[in-house]
Amino acid sequence: MLSVQILVDQVSILETMSPLDFMQFRDYLTPASGFQSLQFRLMENKLGLKSEHRVRYNQHYSNVFHSNSEHLVALELSEQEPSLLNLVEKWLERTPGLEKDGFDFWTKYQRGVQQMLDKRKDSALVRTDPYKFKLNFHTDCCTAKWRHNHVLMVQRMIGSQHLGTGGTSGYQYLRSTLSDRYKIFLDLFNVSSFLLPKQYIPVLSGTLKSQLSATPHHPRNREHADSKKNCVKHLNGNL
Repeated sequence: MLSVQILVDQVSILETMSPLDFMQFRDYLTPASGFQSLQFRLMENKLGLKSEHRVRYNQHYSNVFHSNSEHLVALELSEQEPSLLNLVEKWLERTPGLEKDGFDFWTKYQRGVQQMLDKRKDSALVRTDPYKFKLNFHTDCCTAKWRHNHVLMVQRMIGSQHLGTGGTSGYQYLRSTLSDRYKIFLDLFNVSSFLLPKQYIPVLSGTLKSQLSATPHHPRNREHADSKKNCVKHLNGNL
């Protein structure tokens, strides 16, 4: 997370250069390019950007790494390994109450939606409560800011017609990566569309509340709380 924030912050340093100075500085980068950045591609893959969502520039993105077999293997492995998005999805799929033979949340949710529509509510709750997913949102936001800042800097420094150092169309290619296709956690951003006014939210059963609870009443949390108490007693005894 911090590394992405650092990337975003560095753009402001490059923006202090005049376009002429940047043109001279750019020669030192040739033929290197962000399009050829192994680290950035690995980060995208590990976050969960799918190959079919990438903007194609006359070739698969991995083709620029064919001259280095180690880089190519690292890219292929990063595509095959579970991404952060995969792990978050699997964790969410285990949420208690979604099964039809249990609490059957979706049926109750649909009923709540219908009740809301019947009452002709003019607006729904639109605020976002990030909870555990705050870092996922922040990572996606920082990556999007980096892409946006990069596009603006490229347009300012070299215009919209120059080719990129990696052989891409430069500004035009970079601008195409600003779409939602490159948002890893787009589904989490869209969750706000499902929010209902509180009076229409399905009431949880006692069992489901216990399963979802982060309080000491849950057996697993109670064990953690007891362990914490024992540690405190041990520390107090040694003081």
